[in-house]
Amino acid sequence: MQSTQKHLAMFRHFLSTEMVNEIHQFSKIHQYDDRITFKDAWNIWTKEDDVNSMINDEIKRIRGLGYTEDIVRKMYISARYYHRKLPATKPDKIIHQEKEKCGGLSKEMLAVMDDHINGNHPIFVSPQESFNDFCLNCREYLEKEVYRLKTIATNRNQPLDPYLVNTKFKKAYKNRYYNARKHNPEY
Repeated sequence: MQSTQKHLAMFRHFLSTEMVNEIHQFSKIHQYDDRITFKDAWNIWTKEDDVNSMINDEIKRIRGLGYTEDIVRKMYISARYYHRKLPATKPDKIIHQEKEKCGGLSKEMLAVMDDHINGNHPIFVSPQESFNDFCLNCREYLEKEVYRLKTIATNRNQPLDPYLVNTKFKKAYKNRYYNARKHNPEY
């Protein structure tokens, strides 16, 4: 008997931890290089036998997950514009300022998000499209939650940043979307 397995449409493809660590090391070594020097050093580095082998393995792995874009370019952009700017070591304690400023989302809001995500949506809808649909169809819940967050911020004598609130909704929704799709065998 043949087993059919449904695959989750992936919208983000992550590099392996080993590859990320290598790229981070390279980026820290060349952190202060100008654009041309950085690119030249990248080309030399990617041709080293051990690095080239690791890159080829990563390409095979990510292609197997369905990524069709240029993976080496993705790695270069990650090195040049992300890892180069990261601190050499991660701080032990990260302070989540947005939680301190306006608090977390209510359980009711999270339940509304879950209901929307688990509704009858096509499997291949991107998280962004689903979030946009949520914002259009659940406007009254969003307004109620914004009012609640505004009240919390006012009680703490802090201004409520609209960008921060939008980011909070978007992150919470997309995280719940990803988890629902990943852990639900129907998708």
